[in-house]
Amino acid sequence: MSSQKVALITGGGSGMGLHLTKYLAENGWHVSILDIDEKNGKAAAAETKGIFNKANVASYDDMAKAYENTWQTYGHIDFVFANAGILEAADFYKQQETLPPPPPNFLTMDVNLHGAINAVYLGMHYMRRNPLKGGVVVVTGSAAGIYANSAMPLYGSAKHGVVGLVRGAGRRLAKEGIRINTILPGPVDTNILASSAVPLFAEGKGNPFGPEVYTTPQNIIDAVMGLVNDPEAAAKVLEVSRWNVYERAQPEFSDDNMRIVLTGTVY
Repeated sequence: MSSQKVALITGGGSGMGLHLTKYLAENGWHVSILDIDEKNGKAAAAETKGIFNKANVASYDDMAKAYENTWQTYGHIDFVFANAGILEAADFYKQQETLPPPPPNFLTMDVNLHGAINAVYLGMHYMRRNPLKGGVVVVTGSAAGIYANSAMPLYGSAKHGVVGLVRGAGRRLAKEGIRINTILPGPVDTNILASSAVPLFAEGKGNPFGPEVYTTPQNIIDAVMGLVNDPEAAAKVLEVSRWNVYERAQPEFSDDNMRIVLTGTVY
């Protein structure tokens, strides 16, 4: 069993996941990279002396194999960064030619929400078996998880679901020393921007806001590691807008009935 800390990162072959992979490796962590992109994932693993697992995060079987391989290789999993994601996979509002219309494209939900659920669920079970029980899971959410996003309604739905997952499971699992948290970045200039099936900016205009709107990889690393290193951080929802970090508490209960019903079996 390795005495070094072990991280498992989904989407670790590119973008924010790759930046955090490199940071952790430079700071003495073993890193297990999960990515559907075999070329980039293997290159990242070779560069950081980690291991690579080809995995579609929406596939429970793929994810379970990757967690088991990580466990068998290192003997423990201390930190999971559930980061893999895509933007809107299809235009929700497109006029269809027939009635009833074809079903909506749920790929965005499968990757961004079901993938996060797989990551948290497997993390919970493996962290319960750690020699030193417990661990940390940080899920990459989005500012679209607390604000309306009319252009990408399924993406926004998935990211709202991530917030619900973290607030719910995070409170329960904190009792076991398993800390579940999420970051909600503003726009980050990574390859995820190319995954959108709907235009992000007006045609031919490019980014009309300028580079100053982008949250940087270093901003993300700082927010994530703040959660990893804070032993009291559980069920936290952190909005990250460049170097500004805002903790977003859940809305106040409307009355005691709601409080009793929604907390009575959890805390």
